[in-house]
Amino acid sequence: MVKDIIGIFGRFSIEQVIGLCCAFYGLYKVIERVYKAVTDYHDKQQEKEELFAMIKENQASIDKLAEKIDDHIRRDREYKLGSLRDKLFVCYNAVKKQGYITRRQLENFHANLDVYRKEYGGNGLVDKVYEPEINKAEVRED
Repeated sequence: MVKDIIGIFGRFSIEQVIGLCCAFYGLYKVIERVYKAVTDYHDKQQEKEELFAMIKENQASIDKLAEKIDDHIRRDREYKLGSLRDKLFVCYNAVKKQGYITRRQLENFHANLDVYRKEYGGNGLVDKVYEPEINKAEVRED
């Protein structure tokens, strides 16, 4: 066995063989570190790609949800607008039938009218017909 080793290393001294082994071991450790760094980098890149894919999926879901919320807000706004118009119209018709307006009806009419104007800008019929006639009506206590 010793002759085989001497055959492989030839005229190298034991110190030179040990030095060569140490050099190879050092090279092995450097290659091992480089390999670990490359595989760690690859794993991190893969994790990033997976996260980006998840974010993309979640963004699509968020966009759909935002559309649904916007649609709900639009429908809610339309419902409130219709409800306010109806309240103003009902108050106007009640005053026309009664021939007078109670203080509570007047307060409710103006509260609804303020919201109607602030949030929806009002409209000509309310401003030109309902409000002037309501304001001209005789006010009675409840």
